[in-house]
Amino acid sequence: MTWFSWLLLILCIGLYVRVFKLSRKNRKIREVEYLLENQRYTILDLYSQLQKQHDLVEDLTYHLNQKGAGKKKYSQRKLPEINQDSFDEISSISTVVLQEQEIIEIYNSEPTSLLSSAVKVSVKPESIISTNKNEPIILANIGNGNYCLIPDTDINYWLLPKANLKIDQYRYETVKLLFECDEYELEFDNYRLDKPAKVSLLPNEREWKLEERGVLRFVNSLYEELVDLYNNNINVLSTYIVAKVSPSINDKQVILKKAVSYDYLTIDGEDNNYWLVPKEDIKIHFSKYQELQNLFDCDGYQENYSSFILAKPAKVSAILEQIHWQLEERGKIVFI
Repeated sequence: MTWFSWLLLILCIGLYVRVFKLSRKNRKIREVEYLLENQRYTILDLYSQLQKQHDLVEDLTYHLNQKGAGKKKYSQRKLPEINQDSFDEISSISTVVLQEQEIIEIYNSEPTSLLSSAVKVSVKPESIISTNKNEPIILANIGNGNYCLIPDTDINYWLLPKANLKIDQYRYETVKLLFECDEYELEFDNYRLDKPAKVSLLPNEREWKLEERGVLRFVNSLYEELVDLYNNNINVLSTYIVAKVSPSINDKQVILKKAVSYDYLTIDGEDNNYWLVPKEDIKIHFSKYQELQNLFDCDGYQENYSSFILAKPAKVSAILEQIHWQLEERGKIVFI
């Protein structure tokens, strides 16, 4: 390459870094605008409620003074006017509507900040016990709501579980009315939002109807970090590798043995758990795919697909001083 080519490459890299930083900064600005807008409406709503209470007290004071003519006069303090000037700058910001992908990213990283001013709702009991699948799912602002509404348009809202909602086997029955629950198992104590549900405001302006279910992806916290490292920074996993193995498969069980020529790695986990993952550069031809199916659920496989992401590692147990391992539970990979 000539010096001019190198200079052009450096300028392109610098421009890319600059654009990336600006895009992140712009997203943060939109988050702040959204929170400011929510706080503004919250304060104005509180002031409106306070004004109503003040008017009631004013009426009561008037009637007391009318009945007690010639006696001690009752008075009340004047309600201080809200300083609208303090909202001028915020009012100049158009109503901030976060895009779906922005909501997903913020919810999965900082759900509390996203939902701090959101309206909390619950599924109405009638919708939970209804046996008619054609009946709409209705939500209302009742009880200690487990779900939050984020505005999308004038009548449509995004629906999300409240921050850190614990989904046990009983609460799951309600959650699955609103969200597809991928990979849900009782022992899975963590989940990520893949798609928010969508609801619309009913004409009574007090209830919302489910328009489209969202998607929650449940993960086992024991291997969540492993999946993230495998898909995004596999080199870091090298320090956790216990053995490089190849499977021996018969009708009854799958045994993995240490091998020089290998396609899989056993990874040390917590609480005496061992995980099995494909090596980074595994070549998946037809015969290898047949072998792979014994170890992993293969979602979306086609013959011309070779790229995949790890959704769940297989679980194995050591049966001979970390020389042989036995498959306990298949994992899952998704072809892309």
